[in-house]
Amino acid sequence: MVKLFIKPFVMFAMEHGVMGAPKYGVKAGWAYRISKGIATLEKNFTEGFRGKKGIMPTRGGRSSLSDNEVKTAIAYMINAIK
Repeated sequence: MVKLFIKPFVMFAMEHGVMGAPKYGVKAGWAYRISKGIATLEKNFTEGFRGKKGIMPTRGGRSSLSDNEVKTAIAYMINAIK
C-alpha cells in the first residue's frame, strides 16, 4: 500500500539518486539524514529542502500527500535500510 503512493513520485528520485536523493535501501545515503532526526526528515519532506546534500521538493513533489502519508513514507524508506 505505501509503495503505491510513494512509487510514482518520490521513489523515482530515490531509485536513481536524482537531485541528491539518498537511494532507496542504501544505508550509506541515509546515515547523515537520519542523524539529524526523524522530525527533521519529516520537516524537510513536508516543507521542502535545499542544501549541500541535495534538493527535496515540498512533499516530494506531490502536494496532495497528507502529513500522515509523509510520516508513513519516511518510515517505509527508513525501514528498508534496517
